[in-house]
Amino acid sequence: MPESTTSSPGVQAQLRHVEQKNAAAAAVLAGRLTEAHRLILDLIGAERPVTAGQCRYCGCTDDHGCAIVVPADELGDAPVVARCSWWDEARTVCSKLSCIRRFEREQTAGDAIAAPPSRIVVP
Repeated sequence: MPESTTSSPGVQAQLRHVEQKNAAAAAVLAGRLTEAHRLILDLIGAERPVTAGQCRYCGCTDDHGCAIVVPADELGDAPVVARCSWWDEARTVCSKLSCIRRFEREQTAGDAIAAPPSRIVVP
């Protein structure tokens, strides 16, 4: 790749993430399961840097958005392929359904940790 393409911090972070995934896969294939476990835990804990204009989940950008298929409507019009847009005001979550759901799950999980239930139900 040309130097200008790989010099941005976002691209560097993505390259490091890919290298970590490759190292974990190589450790599994070589039977080094303890090392693979550590690498996978590091990957899970490592968050993609949040950058305005880049989706924190799929990595799409303003210039390279996701293709979203909008299903045919009830009138029988053909499906339409559209480009994703920004779901949040900060431009860090795109409108692809899987990204929206992941964002909502994280928000719900954060709320559950921040506000525990008022009563405990024991089966």
